Amino acid sequence: MDNQAIRELQTALSALGFDCLINGELDQATRLAIEDFQRNERLAVSGEPDDETIAAIERLRHAWEGKDTRT
Repeated sequence: MDNQAIRELQTALSALGFDCLINGELDQATRLAIEDFQRNERLAVSGEPDDETIAAIERLRHAWEGKDTRT
């Protein structure tokens, strides 16, 4: 994933209530947020933004798109 795609992933995770910085880096906080999301959605927990995880986030787009993630 490039930095922009990671930033979009972080934005979605943050808007869905999973704690991570929106910095465009696949850092430890982002991986932990991905793991939490995967557990919540009953996906295989890897901490990686795999195809199944991205598809689950996309299915929830209506819940996070346009939501203010600034804290």
